[in-house]
Amino acid sequence: MIKLFLDSAIFIKVFGASFTALAAMTTGAFYYVGSKTSRQYEEAMSELDKKKEIVLAKQRQVEKLRMITIP
Repeated sequence: MIKLFLDSAIFIKVFGASFTALAAMTTGAFYYVGSKTSRQYEEAMSELDKKKEIVLAKQRQVEKLRMITIP
């Protein structure tokens, strides 16, 4: 059976590499969630803008009808 011997230099390298990998995965996860949330926000704002345009068009139409019917 092979016995692993970790001296302090190898110990630091191994755990340093593992913490670096963990930090990279965590950063990637934050970027993924951030971009997903940003995409959902942009879609919601786009939908809201469309609804605002519909409301404004209806208001303009009502204003035109009022000008025609009320002299």
